[in-house]
Amino acid sequence: MLGLGTAAAVEQICGLRPDLKWPNDLELRGRKLAGILAEGAFTGDRLGYVVAGLGLNANVDFAAKPDLQTIATSLQQELGRPVDMAALLVAILERTEVHYLELRRGISPVPAWSAR
Repeated sequence: MLGLGTAAAVEQICGLRPDLKWPNDLELRGRKLAGILAEGAFTGDRLGYVVAGLGLNANVDFAAKPDLQTIATSLQQELGRPVDMAALLVAILERTEVHYLELRRGISPVPAWSAR
């Protein structure tokens, strides 16, 4: 849900369309834009909770790090300008919530994920 929400938010705010790479990365033009880590716990056979963390290269300049330039990118580098972090965060939360609520209604995220 967080990957889908983040990809949609980046598209909405920045006009860029990231790809989702199994199992937990977002990429632009084949370079890593973000990574997601999730951890959950079960109570018996029922999922108790999931905590997800997002590392998004937003206003990062990899120019001083030539070893990373070929494998990573940032929104700032792709756009040529800094990104409004508050607007991006709001969009990530809103778009992620949409996908979470769809999942709660029984709508599988697989088609949306596969489309990216």
